[in-house]
Amino acid sequence: MTLADVGFFLTASPLHGFGHLRRCLKIAEAIGKREPELRMVFSGEFSSEAKEVLRPDQPDSPLVGLSDLQADVVVIDCMFDIDDPNIIDRGLIARVRERGRRTILITSGLTAPLELEVDIVVGHMLKPMAETGKAKFITGLEYAPVLNEELVSEALSQNRVEPEVENILVISGSWKNCDAICSPLVALNEIGFTGSVTVLVPETLLGRVDEIASLRTGFYVKLKSRVPSVLEMMRESDLVIGTYGNATFEAFAVGVPFGTVCVKEFQDEYASELEKRGLLFNLGMVETINKNKLKMLISRTGKSQRAEMVKIARAKVDGMGIERISELISQATRN
Repeated sequence: MTLADVGFFLTASPLHGFGHLRRCLKIAEAIGKREPELRMVFSGEFSSEAKEVLRPDQPDSPLVGLSDLQADVVVIDCMFDIDDPNIIDRGLIARVRERGRRTILITSGLTAPLELEVDIVVGHMLKPMAETGKAKFITGLEYAPVLNEELVSEALSQNRVEPEVENILVISGSWKNCDAICSPLVALNEIGFTGSVTVLVPETLLGRVDEIASLRTGFYVKLKSRVPSVLEMMRESDLVIGTYGNATFEAFAVGVPFGTVCVKEFQDEYASELEKRGLLFNLGMVETINKNKLKMLISRTGKSQRAEMVKIARAKVDGMGIERISELISQATRN
């Protein structure tokens, strides 16, 4: 039995849950900086690749089985269904809840059951919830789980939007095929883009670099992988095109216009919700990218819309979400 102040429960593999792992690591780091005396552990299903990420980041936080987990506060951060973030496994939550005094659920969904048997539900995309049960719902884009000290610096408070888009970063989640990379490149070529594109190739597609590089385009394409800082790449770009996910909110915080391409239907739903709020341009599913919208987005005439989009996004996502979540967890250990 492992006694701890905070226990993180999640599942993580290259194809499922790596984003959840990375944000939990950031939360643990923020907690450790604020209150180094707190003991933390991790539990759940971890692939060998996930374990390799965990060890160097949290060498003092052991990985334990659920039956060996015993923590004052248990934090659950799982995508229970890879096709629908709104799905929540009440049975699994009940089993994990037994391992701690208080339970906090972090969700990426738009909705969550009102009668959840947890103490706190934190969701940056959650629609306003009426609290009729045990759980306290904490919602709002200010809780988007991104954090970097540079994001709140004076330099980043001055948003830069160029008259025309010349440098584009294409970024993809950990998908099995390269449509989320290849389709935007093809679309950019078809609308006559002549600038440069940097492609961040995920670990899952490193074996298909030659296929991506073989695409014939009228612009310069640079392929990168395993970079030390995605945020720096975003800052050097005039526009980021990528799948909906954690990178979307990082771009908001950095102050770079973002255009989504969607691999799954729920991504299209979530991106459309953010587009309604004025935070991004949703270019649609990878099979049917809206080329007219893309052409307008990168043009000189689209500058005002890009600038307004950045202004709204920076006001909503300030890069302090991880700090806010870590403070909620720290407070739970004291209450």
